Amino acid sequence: FNHNYWIGYQDANRKYAKAVLDEIKDDELIWIHDYHLALVPSVLRSKNRAYNIIFFLHIPFPNYETFRALPWHKEILEGLLGSDLVGFQTKNDVKNFLEACQHLLGLDVDFQNSSLKIGERTVGASHFPISIDYKRFVNISRSSEARKTLNRIKKATGNVKLIISVERLDYTKGISERLLAIERFFEKYPEYRKRVIFIQISVPSRTKIKEYVNFKNETDELIGRINGKFAEELWSPVIYIYKALSQAKLSAYYVAADICLVTPLRDGMNLIAKEYAACKDGNDGVLVLSEFAGCADEFKDHSVMVNPYDTESVADSIYYALKLNKGEKRKKMAALQSIVKNNDVYKWCNDFLIHFQKIKKGL
Repeated sequence: FNHNYWIGYQDANRKYAKAVLDEIKDDELIWIHDYHLALVPSVLRSKNRAYNIIFFLHIPFPNYETFRALPWHKEILEGLLGSDLVGFQTKNDVKNFLEACQHLLGLDVDFQNSSLKIGERTVGASHFPISIDYKRFVNISRSSEARKTLNRIKKATGNVKLIISVERLDYTKGISERLLAIERFFEKYPEYRKRVIFIQISVPSRTKIKEYVNFKNETDELIGRINGKFAEELWSPVIYIYKALSQAKLSAYYVAADICLVTPLRDGMNLIAKEYAACKDGNDGVLVLSEFAGCADEFKDHSVMVNPYDTESVADSIYYALKLNKGEKRKKMAALQSIVKNNDVYKWCNDFLIHFQKIKKGL
């Protein structure tokens, strides 16, 4: 809501647009990504109406009642509408975008065909759940580095059950809420003390921004409090890894983990859930997943779904996941792996480009 930030945002978008204009040749496709560059499509379109422009938004798109609070909501929408096709993570994001165009810009929206008209030009909107390179993650999880790390993890933890969470250290990821649920789990189910370890892997993020520095301090204090409360000889309930790990090492933690907690407060997709499924190839495991993650649309039938704000329910869901029998775990994980394998990043890209071609052909 800071006008100076808006001026800076416009300047940055114009710089990116200029860089594209310096490079573009003939009828090349321009693919623009994420909220940082929402104005670039319209800037480019103003230079040449014939440009082929597609846009993908990696984060959720809010409902129009929320979005209209942004003073520059019309400019953002008009910027995105410079595209031929605007892609989103979920069906709900598409619906929110089209309703925003209808209510905030007064445009005539064709909800059935998920498109609208800007003069003579058709702009499509559709959902394309982004994914990962499934085969690559499977291969990484089988690599020598991954196997060595896995052996070290097993040697260090023995028969203790492992719960893992991985993300950037960001307040949107629900880290504080998750730690409170872990604390409640050990309070409510004391029989799992010394039998379960929670591993929080946080990748440093925006370390020079005051709010993120404060959030890290709060996280450190919360983990210290939980460990101080429950730790016993040679056992602490929470292991905190504050650094980026190689994909091979990370995959070893996925393989070792009995449960993966993916509980963001809001997320465009969350690829950690998909990485976990890919690396558990041939193994069992349980995904405890926030209903506010974009991948919930794909995974809800084969995961333990939670509201990350509900501390009591998350604690109970961890208990439920630990009690699941081996056959049920394998069934759930096999279903998740099938979804990720059949809907990998290459299919995501292909579906996007095919949809764009249909729009250009007027289909």
